Amino acid sequence: MELVERKTEVRWLWSKFLVSQRRICELLDVAESSQRYASRRNDEELRTSLVEAAREEPKWGYRRLQLKLEAKGLHVNHKRVYRVYREAGLLIRRRRRKRLRRAGFVRPVVTGANQEWAMDFVHDAAESGRKFRQCLLVGFPDKAEGCYSAPDALVIASDGFAVLLEDGEFALNC
Repeated sequence: MELVERKTEVRWLWSKFLVSQRRICELLDVAESSQRYASRRNDEELRTSLVEAAREEPKWGYRRLQLKLEAKGLHVNHKRVYRVYREAGLLIRRRRRKRLRRAGFVRPVVTGANQEWAMDFVHDAAESGRKFRQCLLVGFPDKAEGCYSAPDALVIASDGFAVLLEDGEFALNC
């Protein structure tokens, strides 16, 4: 528990039970001096000037508002400015990045062999230094039969090609 929560607990117990404040502070491990402490700080001037500055520049955070206050001649510690800024409810809400929303589509059900293939490009260089590109085509097994109707992997070395899938048939143009 934080000190603020402990102080509220002490106040509540003190109001409900006929026990001294000193005894309750001992039980909850709270210093009596912190329980009896009453702040004399007055942040109203700072709060009003912060709210004014925030209304003029709503997108500014507390650091830029502090610089604006210093320019007006009000020199305040940045930690105090942040505390008052937060208590006044002036925190800037961070916007989430807009993400591209794509409409989903239903993938067609695979009913036989040669209907679903995977393709990958591989770039490499031979020992002589000659660069080459390959297109790797992998056929997936028929779900019902559990076997491949084509070789497991077919490697085609080509710079230009097109894969056409029409009416469930597979064609490769090189």
